[in-house]
Amino acid sequence: MVRSWPQDWQPITDPEHCMEWGRIAVDVFDNEPIADTLEAELDRELCREHPLHGIAVTAVGYMQKCPNDFLYSLDDGTGRFAWVHLTWETEDSPKFPFTQIYPDWAAFVRDAPKVG
Repeated sequence: MVRSWPQDWQPITDPEHCMEWGRIAVDVFDNEPIADTLEAELDRELCREHPLHGIAVTAVGYMQKCPNDFLYSLDDGTGRFAWVHLTWETEDSPKFPFTQIYPDWAAFVRDAPKVG
């Protein structure tokens, strides 16, 4: 499906490129190793109380100039999307990683965060 992306957002065409910042964070900040995919990284970061815990997701987009911000489609049949600010660390609070869930694509396009 061809989608019109909101300002500052792009579809993921190279998942390996999107993982680069997480790998840098491991080296620079001595973080624990990250997962191999954006989906596995999100799962690794979530605590049991996080609203996305237990929901299958697919990484579909990223925010330009913000290497931690990704858009995931929720693969639960609801048509929802989630903007997630990855922390590249395992979290123990449901507040992290920060997540904004949108009921559908139109809501994301209308309300998507912008750089600056």
